[in-house]
Amino acid sequence: MIVEGRNTNGQFSKGNTGGGRLGTGDDKTTKKLSPIEPISNAPKLKLDGDGNGTAAGKTTDEINTNVLTFLKACGTKDADLMTVLINQLSAVLPASIANATRETCINGALAMLSGIKPKNEIEGMLAAQMVTTHILSMETAKRAMLADQTVVGVTENVNRCNKLMRTFTLQVEALSKLRGVSKTVTVKHVTVVSGGQAIIGDVHHRNPNDKN
Repeated sequence: MIVEGRNTNGQFSKGNTGGGRLGTGDDKTTKKLSPIEPISNAPKLKLDGDGNGTAAGKTTDEINTNVLTFLKACGTKDADLMTVLINQLSAVLPASIANATRETCINGALAMLSGIKPKNEIEGMLAAQMVTTHILSMETAKRAMLADQTVVGVTENVNRCNKLMRTFTLQVEALSKLRGVSKTVTVKHVTVVSGGQAIIGDVHHRNPNDKN
C-alpha cells in the first residue's frame, strides 16, 4: 500500500445531503435534512483496483497538508515510519467488516488511530497496537456468535475475546502512564483514638511465635 496524501474533507454522505426531507410513513410531518458537514479530520485513503492506497489532493498545498495529517495520526515526522505503521495496521484488518468495503475498513482503522492522538513514535506504535487489539477482540466476539458451533468452539472464542479485551485495558493504562496520567488518592481526614498512633507506610505484623 502506498500512502501519498489524503482528502481533508472526510465527508460521510448517504442519499441526498442537499436538503432532502425525512418522511415518517403516512404521517404528513416531514423534517428537512441539513447538509452533512465534514465530521472527521482523520486521514483518508482511496484504494485503486490493485489495492494500493492513494489520497493525493488536487494542489501541492493540499497534498502537503494531507501528508502532515497522516504523520500526525502516527505520532511521527518520519514518512517511512508512517508508511510502515499504516501498512502494518491495514495488514491485520479482515477483508471486510459487516459488509463494509476494504477502503472503509482501512479508513475506519485510521480514524481510530487518529482519535488516540499519539504524541510521539512510542505512542504511535502503542496506538496501532490498541486499534489492532480492538479489531481482533471484536472479530473473536463475532466468531463466538456464529451458529452451529460446538461448545468448545464458542468457549475458545469467548476466552480469546476476553484476553484481548483485558489486553486493551492494559494498553489504555500504559498509554495513560506514558502521558503522565495517574490516579492520586488524597486523605482528607484521619481519626486516631486515644492512645493510638497514625502510621503512614507499610505495616508488618510479626508472628509472636517467630523467634528469629
